[in-house]
Amino acid sequence: MPQLIIKIVDRGTNHKNQKTGETKPSQTGHMWFELVDYNGNITSHGFAPAPGYEGKPFAPGRKYDNDNTSYNFDQSKGDYQRSFEITQEQFDKIKDFANNPFVDEYKFDSTYNGIKNSCIDFTYKALDIIDFVPNGYDGDLWPTWNIDNIKAIPSQNSYDNQLFISNDGGLFILDDTNQVTVRLFGNLVEDNQSPISTQLSSLLSTATKLNSNINNAKIKIEDASGDDISYSTSKGNNQNITQDKNLLPKDSKLIDKNGNEVTEEAAISITKDKNGEDVTITKSDIEVKAPDGTTTPLTSIINMKNSMINAISEFVSGGYKDIIKGNLGSDPNFPIILRNNSARPQFSQNYY
Repeated sequence: MPQLIIKIVDRGTNHKNQKTGETKPSQTGHMWFELVDYNGNITSHGFAPAPGYEGKPFAPGRKYDNDNTSYNFDQSKGDYQRSFEITQEQFDKIKDFANNPFVDEYKFDSTYNGIKNSCIDFTYKALDIIDFVPNGYDGDLWPTWNIDNIKAIPSQNSYDNQLFISNDGGLFILDDTNQVTVRLFGNLVEDNQSPISTQLSSLLSTATKLNSNINNAKIKIEDASGDDISYSTSKGNNQNITQDKNLLPKDSKLIDKNGNEVTEEAAISITKDKNGEDVTITKSDIEVKAPDGTTTPLTSIINMKNSMINAISEFVSGGYKDIIKGNLGSDPNFPIILRNNSARPQFSQNYY
């Protein structure tokens, strides 16, 4: 059967510049893939800065077909490779991408970006095309950080059990209920009074990029002690929602499940989805407590705000245009949604 081989070399691995013939240690390491056909013929496929821009984090990009000979691959020094048997159909799909990565069908940018469009993204794009990884997953930032991810890919020709290991320290599991569960190998120290930790932010960011349905997606993080923390996601940046006096009464407070007051920074985190758009991540057990003692889940208020924004947007793009054209001006049944004295939503459990 045809084979797909993933190769990863660490920084410091000798790399021969095919243009100048000069050999230098790689500054960042590299990740690429190779295809082996039925006859044993091997082709190499990688992506990196164009000649003259070697080592630059942002540069014109180029597809290379000589990584297998230009890098001094040596597993005894920590370099890694893994081979997968694939079907001819999968082989053909990857081959087409490798030969034409910049066409509209694949939407792979020809500009090299060390953060979001690198050799790593190129390799994961090939894996994505044949469903070996979750849709849109683009790996960890550093080449060698992806070794555990590649090890975790099932040996079958499909990504059936939907799990992988992240360098952030977790085993990520996707299920059919729109939830990403992250099982940590250690314990996650969580403090409601402090901003969300660097490790937690990284885990949440990775989980968010895996889930294509950001609205009302669920993220659960379980640590080694058996404790778990649940989060909800929504589109946009809602970091300062508690300061919106059109939504919340004056002097409202955020409280946790034990009734303790928490800071907004501890309850809400902002990250990016796989398209670079803002995503709000909210602790599911956080509530807003009004001065009269009534409480409402913070996630409900965020969802209500987003619903209001969508309704106004639809009105402006639809009905408002018709008003300008004079089509609805005389229609007595046309609803008047926006009034100068529009009432602010009353904060009560019944309202939500």
